[in-house]
Amino acid sequence: MKDVIAQCLKSLTDLTKWDEGVFEVVCRTTCGVSAALLEAIDDELVKDRDEGLRMISRRSRTIVTKFGNFKVMRRMYRDRSGRSRFLLDEVLGLIKGSQATHSLQATVLKLAATMPFRQAAEVLEETSGGVLSHQMIHRILQSKGAALDTQEKISTDGLTKDGELPRSQNKKVARLFVEGDGTFINLQRQNKRKAEVKLITAHEGWERVGKNKYKLKDKTVLAGLDGADITWDRFTSKLLETYHPEVLSNLVIGGDGASWIKAGTSVFGDSTYQLDRFHLRRAMLRATGNMGSAAKAYALAAAGDTKGAIAVLDRVAAKEPKREPELKKAANYLKTNASGLVDYRHRIPNPNSDMRGLGAIESNIDKILANRMKKRGMAWGYSGAHHMAKVIQMLANGESPSYQLKESHKKIIKTVRRSISESLEESPATWLASRMPALIGPHQGRPWVKALRSLAHIQTVGTQL
Repeated sequence: MKDVIAQCLKSLTDLTKWDEGVFEVVCRTTCGVSAALLEAIDDELVKDRDEGLRMISRRSRTIVTKFGNFKVMRRMYRDRSGRSRFLLDEVLGLIKGSQATHSLQATVLKLAATMPFRQAAEVLEETSGGVLSHQMIHRILQSKGAALDTQEKISTDGLTKDGELPRSQNKKVARLFVEGDGTFINLQRQNKRKAEVKLITAHEGWERVGKNKYKLKDKTVLAGLDGADITWDRFTSKLLETYHPEVLSNLVIGGDGASWIKAGTSVFGDSTYQLDRFHLRRAMLRATGNMGSAAKAYALAAAGDTKGAIAVLDRVAAKEPKREPELKKAANYLKTNASGLVDYRHRIPNPNSDMRGLGAIESNIDKILANRMKKRGMAWGYSGAHHMAKVIQMLANGESPSYQLKESHKKIIKTVRRSISESLEESPATWLASRMPALIGPHQGRPWVKALRSLAHIQTVGTQL
């Protein structure tokens, strides 16, 4: 091990960047070991392959990881139907056309969902050994977004067309609170210039996280560019993955008065609709242009006195005729949302002191969607924006983009681990040296190759992979 440390020291030419030198040696060394390990796994896979698989040749593939890029040689087979297969790729879950490992892809998705693709590529290069172009990052995100969208569509169709409930935790809670809103984004190369990205959140209430600070409890998010009916269908299917169906019959739904949000009240039978207070205040202030008149109109509206609030608007119109169009628009806003003006806590049975006012959706729009999709003069293709929204939704829900191994592959890997472990216990130097061409190749004088040679002579006892 001291030789490995010595190579790290030799790589240091600028002590202000000492960590970069060490990081390079470690990453290159790890790449060499990883290539050897994966090729050893491929050697084991050939022993237990199906009889119908005929080996054709060995092909190289570049794999991009968090610690760097390396090439691995693996066997190509052909099955009875003539289809080409790589058993190593299948066990590792490597997708054709994608070089990045699933772990790296998970990191890429988090970066790309919060910053432009070019910036994500720069951050990735500066903070890890893995280097991906912004085009590749874009493809990874779009591929994942499309897969999420398809999976969601299948689950929703099963519910709406076949009456098949999704697999669920069947969680029961006293009440769910739902809020919806949308933000318009610019489109490019489309018939329309703009499109609305819809966002719906559901939560079980509020929990204190500090003095006068609260956070939403167990939040569920759905985002996308679908129409109202499809959006609510998908949201229903999403909620049913967690909650018992009876929970969905008693919702509190908040929104800014948009028709697609109010449509949710017809989806969920005994739901209670409330007009968002932020939008109500803003509508009154924009119409009157006067804080005093706006406050009076708002207070009367929030108390359910629609006529009184409209009377305030009429008095302003009499004094300021130029404002009449805006004031009429505000009056109509109050009429169309009259059923949702009074605070929900005065309208539902058995309210409790832990219930707070609605209004979290406005900050969620900014934090979850607008900061990534709307600002900095961005423009999107329709499907690209929808897929981005699905990835953002996945991350907001805390869902994992990780790859799930098949049970048959788990058994294979267990056998491979045991076989390689036995070889390492017998002679680690022989095993490592035989699988690292770099040790005797043209680059054997480089620091990380010397580090590999040093590793090949470490006596490993009881090694576990």
